[in-house]
Amino acid sequence: LATLILLFVAYQLWGTGLQEAKSQARLGDQFDQTLSEVAASSTTVPATTTTAPVTIPGQTTPVKVLPTAEAPALPLPAIGDPVAKIEIPRIGITRTVVEGITIPQLARGPGHYPSSPLPGQKGNVAIAGHRTTYGQPFHNLDKLEPGDQIITTTVQGTFVYEVERLEIVKPTATEILEDQGDNRLTLIACHPKYSLKERLIVHALLVGKPAPEIQGQAEARTAAIET
Repeated sequence: LATLILLFVAYQLWGTGLQEAKSQARLGDQFDQTLSEVAASSTTVPATTTTAPVTIPGQTTPVKVLPTAEAPALPLPAIGDPVAKIEIPRIGITRTVVEGITIPQLARGPGHYPSSPLPGQKGNVAIAGHRTTYGQPFHNLDKLEPGDQIITTTVQGTFVYEVERLEIVKPTATEILEDQGDNRLTLIACHPKYSLKERLIVHALLVGKPAPEIQGQAEARTAAIET
């Protein structure tokens, strides 16, 4: 019995990490392919940029946003599709975000709440991830500090958020998902580590202008809220 327990613990800590790494590789390839297809179909319309470039550690990169006219041609992600790449330099994390927050999806990487805007869009973008097991992408989320950057890339461009604050809430605190009257990214993970007792929340604000919604996205978000 003790051996079985040790094997189970080993699988939870390391085996699930290998599983997540394979899923991330597939999601990354799929997302790169989607970006290539979008770029190929948009070569005749140059992307606009904000007037003030956003500073990323080691370089200066403008936040690119496709023109509103291009929005209808962009693919609307379905559950299980990759929707963005997220990079958090402070804690050395780069992951491909999957659409959906069910157990199977979170086993593949950080999951985007289908009821929330996509990264870079207007409103409150919500993404959840594991702090332990399955690659533990948000393991060190508690080490973030105000001003730290969270960089997201979608089919609409690259967007930078700056951490505003961290807080601990109960699992029932659904108000963190509500629109706050600004453009923000809300990262959600269990707290403390190895426990489901509470939730660690990172609030980050978008730098620059938001991107428009993709055609059909409003209906998809409404359906996600209703279900």
